[in-house]
Amino acid sequence: MMLYSCSTQKKTSSIKPPASSKEKREAAINDTISKHKGATEATLLISYQEEYANLLGTPEEINNLALFQFMDEWMTVPYKYGGNSKSGVDCSRLSILLMKEVYHKVISGSSADIIKQTEPVSKDHLKEGDLVFFKINSATVSHMGVYLANDRFLHSTTQAGVVISDLNDAYYKKYFFAGGSVR
Repeated sequence: MMLYSCSTQKKTSSIKPPASSKEKREAAINDTISKHKGATEATLLISYQEEYANLLGTPEEINNLALFQFMDEWMTVPYKYGGNSKSGVDCSRLSILLMKEVYHKVISGSSADIIKQTEPVSKDHLKEGDLVFFKINSATVSHMGVYLANDRFLHSTTQAGVVISDLNDAYYKKYFFAGGSVR
């Protein structure tokens, strides 16, 4: 299946991700726990791992409850160029929000700008939270996502919105450019 990337041809100003704090994250976890009738964090993690098993291959490799909650909240949000909300988001803004909310790391700009804010990581050494970059019909980086595990990554596509894809899919394999770790 071909999913088109977000474009970086228009220059957009950096967005300011919503404030995220330890208290806010803990409140979100507590809200989720109360919605699941007293489930513990460990029970929630197992539940998310089971829910995402088909999309992630072996989801047990991800033990980050905040990451699962972020994915759960953003999955299927539609694509919107320059968007940074649940009414629409593009690939770079999704990555910016995820890095801020889950890993407390600040990045900004388009995917072509963000690659300059990373340390190179080979495809074989990608780990959860690294960024993946693509040159799709472009001389410059035109698309990005956040690496999860098992060659899967979270990103926003023009046709399907926020999805999990596999780096080994022919389309992404063809256009993969680089991996990077946020400094």
